Amino acid sequence: MSGLTTDWDSVSASVIARALFDQLRDLLPQDVSMVLDGDVRIVLSADPPGRSVFDVALIVDQETGRREDHVLAAVWGFVSSLQDVMVLHTRAPWPDPTKLNIDLPHAWFENGFLYAGFGQTAADSTTLVSMDLRS
Repeated sequence: MSGLTTDWDSVSASVIARALFDQLRDLLPQDVSMVLDGDVRIVLSADPPGRSVFDVALIVDQETGRREDHVLAAVWGFVSSLQDVMVLHTRAPWPDPTKLNIDLPHAWFENGFLYAGFGQTAADSTTLVSMDLRS
């Protein structure tokens, strides 16, 4: 596996959106809808709080700054938005309603992989998303 690096120009918003959708949709209760709208928009619907649309491309495809920073920000932003919807919907901490203090969303890179999850720190996070970004 040595010698594998990430070609950031090849990491598309649609790949990120699809990975988030595929890896997180089965974690949601049946009364919360998660739909991939087109290639880059993820729509969450629940009553309450209503409908939330997250456009991965708006963050990943920025023209200034480092693309890897944008990819990380998009993944963190989506898991944070998902948590907001779930907390408003369930009126309890999410993803673990038994905890007194709500876990924080985290996204990080490690050895060519991008991870996202929830915990008090990234080091103690429960990983919910992992993407191999090596090329």
